[in-house]
Amino acid sequence: MRQFNNLLNVKRSFKIIKKNALEILFVISSLVFSFWLMFSTFSYQNGSFRISSKVWSDFASALPLIRSFSQGANFPPEYPLFPGEPIRYHFLFYLMVGGLEKIGFPIDFSLNILSSISFLFLMMMIYLLAKKMFNSKSVGILSVVLFLFNGSLSFIEFFRLHPPSLNTINDIIINVNFPSFGPYDGKIVSAFWNLNIYTNQRHLALSFALLLFLIYLNYPTQFLKKNIFLISINSFLVVTLFFLNQPAFMIALLFLLFFLIFEIKKILNFGIPFVIGVILFFIYSLSFSLQSLSLRLGFLTPAPLNAISFLNYWISNFGLYLILIPVSFLIIPKKLRLFLLPLLVLFLAGNLFQFSRDIINNHKFFNFILIVGGIFVSNLIVSVWKKGKIINKTACVIIFTVLVLSGIIDLMPIKNDSIIIMQDAPNNPDIAFILNNTNPKDIILNSRFLYHPASLAGRPIFYGYPYFAWSYGYNTQERERIYLEIFRSPSKQTACNLLKKYNISYIELSDVPEEFINPNLDLWEKEFKKIYYNSSSDYALYDVADSCLSINSSQTIKSN
Repeated sequence: MRQFNNLLNVKRSFKIIKKNALEILFVISSLVFSFWLMFSTFSYQNGSFRISSKVWSDFASALPLIRSFSQGANFPPEYPLFPGEPIRYHFLFYLMVGGLEKIGFPIDFSLNILSSISFLFLMMMIYLLAKKMFNSKSVGILSVVLFLFNGSLSFIEFFRLHPPSLNTINDIIINVNFPSFGPYDGKIVSAFWNLNIYTNQRHLALSFALLLFLIYLNYPTQFLKKNIFLISINSFLVVTLFFLNQPAFMIALLFLLFFLIFEIKKILNFGIPFVIGVILFFIYSLSFSLQSLSLRLGFLTPAPLNAISFLNYWISNFGLYLILIPVSFLIIPKKLRLFLLPLLVLFLAGNLFQFSRDIINNHKFFNFILIVGGIFVSNLIVSVWKKGKIINKTACVIIFTVLVLSGIIDLMPIKNDSIIIMQDAPNNPDIAFILNNTNPKDIILNSRFLYHPASLAGRPIFYGYPYFAWSYGYNTQERERIYLEIFRSPSKQTACNLLKKYNISYIELSDVPEEFINPNLDLWEKEFKKIYYNSSSDYALYDVADSCLSINSSQTIKSN
């Protein structure tokens, strides 16, 4: 009898697997792709960082933030490239990564595992939300495919550089550069639609996944007017998104507001988390000036801005989505047309206002529009395909090809990217010395910017690469003035007074500092105590406490 029951259980299991084979294959494929994407762009071997060249610039901010939590003492959190003020950057993801490294996991494992799971989570939420909306596995899977392979018209630029020929497939496979990477390369298609944005901004996938999870839970829903569980989950997600990604937090509030308006009977489910979010935003606005909020028309539309240039920009960047998203809303049930309004608000807001110092940060609004809009476009394609006519299926094939071609081309530069190797402690003696001879909270005055040894040791540097801090809203102009005033101090007493005032414990002065610094080399060489010098890296470290001791003593004698 037991053998018979076991046999029945095996048969049932095979039936379940057979019935869900497509979804099982989809999940496994998504898992493999997520881990490949993240581990291929960053790894750590034999005491060295291995960083893909296309993520190298962004990781110059991310790695110091991670190390400030894992090897530093960054609490309450400050931005390690601009210490002395509360952090303005959404730091939660990197706090989690730093926490994992702190308890013993390798940094690549800590960062890549969280990144891979987050990206997998995002793909699964796209699938589940699409499936819930349209009760179709095909729509769900197609939605994920469209997400992975962007629908911009950057393929036109590729074929300008590589005219169609018998070698076209090979040209795509061996491609190492994005055909268009605006505004950085001067071309019209922006850099923010391909998967490079997720390998660089590792927190982005998790924030979008949680945002989709919030939407999945709340609409359409069968919950009662008041549901404590839903209120708690919504509130938790809003607070988490605030510390994880502030643009995603703003999008969450927008959707909660629309749910609140159109589901007024469930006011507590949406109203309480919305109010919590507004309070968080109000506290943040009191703490930091919102002077970055300004009118800015057209996002990254090239000048001169007019109707033609605006339309040309968005056709080039959204491709067929600019037409298909509005069309797709014509064939869906009325209850789902609610989604058109927040997407329209996001598109208008991103083209009317600048929400931070750098306008490019608005790209997150448009990324999310493409994710949700892609779900509706997928339903449109599947619906037309099901009509069965040859002309319908031919149209679907052509549309699908146009929607994914740029994404396929853009994937190859990520796959074929070169690797930059950078030594970590103990291989790098500069990092090792700082780790072993300074305190975690010691601020170091730096004469170099990117990937500073102190930053990789988890120590804050007084003035990191200015663009990062500027884009997060810090007053870099004032910090630079102080920075130069210290390095150019005319006397030891002036230097010591400034160093003490800004809680700087050590001075790093390279033989080849940033060109604009023009330091008073005689002062530092003759008047300050050098505690470390590496001729290979031209890295020298001076101790403030020992060097300024005589100044403090003389001031004490005079006061007595």
